[in-house]
Amino acid sequence: MSRILRSQGAWPASQYARFLWLAFGLWEDIYELSGIYKSTSDKDQALVIARHLLVDFDSLDELLKEFHDHIKHNELKILSPEHQQILSDAFSNYHRALEPRREEIKEIRNNLGSHRTGLPWQKASRRNDFSPQDWGKWEGYLTNLEQQCDLHSWLDTINSARSLLETLEAFNLSAWFNIPEDGNIRFSMPILPPGYYPPRKSKH
Repeated sequence: MSRILRSQGAWPASQYARFLWLAFGLWEDIYELSGIYKSTSDKDQALVIARHLLVDFDSLDELLKEFHDHIKHNELKILSPEHQQILSDAFSNYHRALEPRREEIKEIRNNLGSHRTGLPWQKASRRNDFSPQDWGKWEGYLTNLEQQCDLHSWLDTINSARSLLETLEAFNLSAWFNIPEDGNIRFSMPILPPGYYPPRKSKH
């Protein structure tokens, strides 16, 4: 959720807007983390930032999959055939870019990011046959995951989400409104609420 709009007492007026609001809220975090990543020369610091960015990116991917399901069942029917095709193509391109790396993202999230456990062999990927006697093997597995956190190798994947979000924001389905204490309804339909979306010049 946008911290700027939240601080102004605004919230989304439709389910489409709610998805867009949450997706761009995650994108804001990814954008800020990428800026810090690019500015640091410390490898350990860069690794910590990268793995947290990829955890946020996994959350964004899950949200965009939910968003896609919502659009298929609720939004496409109100669009022209031309615009239906634009949305469908945008999601197809996104999924095509993400699918080869989704398992990799989940492994980084589950083993370097969000989850930690003293019994890693109980939760590691099925393709890895770990046991309590294989601690060295487990450490090698983590080292390999850390090497996969080089964000330069994720550039195209991350930018595929950016391209999809740019398409989604272009559809005028994201009305915003709130009702102040005086009971007067404030209503607007900005494509780009001031201060909300990261600058267009940002690239990962």
